[in-house]
Amino acid sequence: MSACSVFDRIFMAGLVEMNLSFASKYGAKALGR
Repeated sequence: MSACSVFDRIFMAGLVEMNLSFASKYGAKALGR
């Protein structure tokens, strides 16, 4: 396993987490909560 794949995995996990928090924040706003 190369260091590159490790960093890619961490980076992708961070992106997914950011997208989830972003979606929940703005999804709740769109629903008026």
